[in-house]
Amino acid sequence: MDKKDLILGKNALREAFAAEIRIQKIFISETLDKEDTKELLKLAHQHKVPILKVAKQKLDRLSRSNHQGVIGLNSAIPFYQSQSLVDNILFHGKNPALCVWTELQMFEILEQLLGQLKYLVCMGSSSLKKTVLQ
Repeated sequence: MDKKDLILGKNALREAFAAEIRIQKIFISETLDKEDTKELLKLAHQHKVPILKVAKQKLDRLSRSNHQGVIGLNSAIPFYQSQSLVDNILFHGKNPALCVWTELQMFEILEQLLGQLKYLVCMGSSSLKKTVLQ
């Protein structure tokens, strides 16, 4: 996790929501008072951002900076609701064909692809460039 992926503090998170920055999840210290986090919990719920209550030590390991007991994780990958994704594809006159993989399946697929690439390189295939680009 890169430091630039972290949003530290309550105000910074409020501003991130206002700026429509994609937030993957929020870590909140178990020791924070509910009144302190009420507004953030409401914003997270509205934006469908998961909240994890964690020990303060976990937050301290994520960042040594002042986090006020709240750290948001910036989402590097855009996430979409499946229905809005299909609607957008149909709007542009295309046929939706979606592949949905779990994280575990992604690693297995990547492992298989890397294995195939290694095989092609070992065989000295001249079609490697063509295969990868297609």
